[in-house]
Amino acid sequence: MRPEDAASYREMHRKPMIFSGFERDRLFFNVGRGKHYPEVAYGAGLDFDDDGRANVAFDYDGDGDLDLAVVSLQRLRLLENQSRPRHFVRLSLEAKTSQHHALGATVVVTSSSGAQRDYLTATSGFATGVPLILHFGLGDDTSASVSVTWPNGKRDEIKRLAADRHYRILEGGAVEQVPIVRWSERLEDVAPLTSYALPPTLEDLSGKPKPVALGADVVVVNFFASWCTACREEVPQLTSVARKTKVIGISLDEDLSAARRFVEETGMKYPVYRATPEILGTFFARQGDEVRLPATFIIGPRGLARAFFRPVTAEELTVAIRGVEAIPLARGDAETLTQQGTYRLEIGDSFKAIEALQLAARLDPSAAPTRTNLAVAYSRIGAWDKAIGELRGLLAVRPDHVPAITNLALALVATRRHAEALPYFAQLREKDPRNRAANIQYAASLIAVGRLDDAQRILHEWVLMNPADRAAAAALLGRPF
Repeated sequence: MRPEDAASYREMHRKPMIFSGFERDRLFFNVGRGKHYPEVAYGAGLDFDDDGRANVAFDYDGDGDLDLAVVSLQRLRLLENQSRPRHFVRLSLEAKTSQHHALGATVVVTSSSGAQRDYLTATSGFATGVPLILHFGLGDDTSASVSVTWPNGKRDEIKRLAADRHYRILEGGAVEQVPIVRWSERLEDVAPLTSYALPPTLEDLSGKPKPVALGADVVVVNFFASWCTACREEVPQLTSVARKTKVIGISLDEDLSAARRFVEETGMKYPVYRATPEILGTFFARQGDEVRLPATFIIGPRGLARAFFRPVTAEELTVAIRGVEAIPLARGDAETLTQQGTYRLEIGDSFKAIEALQLAARLDPSAAPTRTNLAVAYSRIGAWDKAIGELRGLLAVRPDHVPAITNLALALVATRRHAEALPYFAQLREKDPRNRAANIQYAASLIAVGRLDDAQRILHEWVLMNPADRAAAAALLGRPF
């Protein structure tokens, strides 16, 4: 370990270790070699309050990026990676003269961005196995070279592997392309695991079951206890918010009389219930005495937690609620439905965006922004066939709509249907010769289907107009341009 990396490692671990079993998960972000590793779990929504055991990065939805499975004693969480797609190469190994999985083999992948090294292993974390597949992100590079050092010490070199594919490399240098598997054929029907469902009834502070009666698009759930000073200080903030938004309090006090005194002293005007082991297991962990207070959640449509605060002010809640609440609709108004769907898409609520945009598209099938945004929303949940179908339907009534042509071509590329994408890229290039996607992506798809000469011609014409893309063209072709 280099001195600068050792310093970063010490900085990352300068906080004392905790062995309660319910410390919050931590995620460290690598900002570059020799730099510090900032802790970003809270901002990324990964600071779970579970008794963690292991995590596995793998491509659940077959879209080319790595998703994350997080395992704890309490549950298994599956977290979908919804970041912007980047290029990659994925490798499986098959040894001939040693252990056939090639465990312990060293792989180095080199592209214009630099070199990456990884080792083939079978485990990760406590009692956890991983797929015997190595995944290398390539950023904007569209090809890479691979060096494999096998367990017996022999080495194979493979030049110019095209990006966005899964290859099986056999000892001796033979290469086979294998399909990228999608674990779920109907990913759009899989409910997100960030659901925080509340039961229909909970005990109030007199010990009697009472209906929770949410009945609202947005609900603020605040966990508190009488011994929590910060909880006392934020009650006026929550009371202010409760005038316009549904707020409920959940007390962690075992002594109900202490909880009742707290409610009376602070002037709580919203419903208050008693915590149960099931509620704590859903929102935190299974032992109430390990929960850090105060804790406030904003629960949006479909029971999804949309924001989390500890502690919180009325201003912070108001801003967050505004981003979750539905825009009021004029019934039957396609334009307003489109506005709502677009707004939902912008704040990342793809399911609610689809609901609104589907209604708008039925009312006005020729509305290009509506159907284009609906296709984008479908793509964000992995429903690529629906996205492609929506764009094809739009082009049937608006054949010259450039954004629809562009999105359809890129959606076909994302699903590796390069041959189908070619006519749309050609059409786009004819309409807008200076469109980068219509040239660079068109050439990449031509290469993917084996039409290298046509790709070279298009890249040559493009680089004459855009010399700054010479490196991108060279990367596509795998040689100086």
